[in-house]
Amino acid sequence: MTAISDQDIEQLLIRGRALLEAFWKSDKSGKRFLAPQVEELAGKVSHKAALCENRYLMQHAYDLSFLLLACYKALGNQRAEYLQLHHIGILYRKLHRYSDAIDYLQQALTRIRGGVRFLDEEGQLQFEAENPLMEAITLDDMGLVYLEWGKLEEAQEHFEQALPLRRQAGDRRGESTTIHNRGRLYLAKQQYQKALEFFEQALKVRKKHGSRLEQGVTLSYIGRTYREWGKLKKATKPYKQALKILQEAEYPDLEHLLLKSEALAALGHRDEAIASYRHALSLDPNQEEAQQALRQLGISTSTPLDNS
Repeated sequence: MTAISDQDIEQLLIRGRALLEAFWKSDKSGKRFLAPQVEELAGKVSHKAALCENRYLMQHAYDLSFLLLACYKALGNQRAEYLQLHHIGILYRKLHRYSDAIDYLQQALTRIRGGVRFLDEEGQLQFEAENPLMEAITLDDMGLVYLEWGKLEEAQEHFEQALPLRRQAGDRRGESTTIHNRGRLYLAKQQYQKALEFFEQALKVRKKHGSRLEQGVTLSYIGRTYREWGKLKKATKPYKQALKILQEAEYPDLEHLLLKSEALAALGHRDEAIASYRHALSLDPNQEEAQQALRQLGISTSTPLDNS
């Protein structure tokens, strides 16, 4: 596993900021000379940012993401700039900074709707007038932010905008994501029958066009819907199916880890659920869902975690 030290990240940030400052102060010929160095910097920063995010070193990921955005702006690569604006929005969502998340996702949406310049494989600057797939992905993610923020009407508006764009782009797998998200919306509204209709529809599409892990996520939500509806016997089968799939994931992210923990708890595997929720808290000590679940299982979250 590649080591990441605070000192390495700080040095990369200092060198990167100095290079970009020199770039913007240069004349045209100076910018042409420094552009390959900025491109090389962008590659290094992108790699480090991904490593930091995978290990939930969120402050480092945050700092590197803004440096990477500055690199793409310097290079005039608007598609990459859009992707980075979008990604910063996702980072803010993970940090539960929903207003900031919407701000950056809206910037990304404005950028992609206005057309973007980008570098092709031969390094030539090209222009793309529209990209319904990227627009749909951003609208979907804005909908998720609003959903987690508790702004359900805004969430519904964005999901409804995303779905026809997914279909226009022929993105059946992405279409299943939007349908799944609409299921989550109706679950939040406690409209359980409607939620199940969307989750069953999403599962059907995911069995044809999605991954097994995506199927596991939707099965988890079907189990959750039945449980919150008070139909505990009906929750058992989808939870068992979800758990089998989620346990296959070699390196689960935090969302999948929480869903696996929930399934374990719902199926009565208390000790395994506690260990799984503790694993989630070791990745994100401020994870409210894991803290609340452990309290419901009779475990204090104010004591140090036992990771032995």
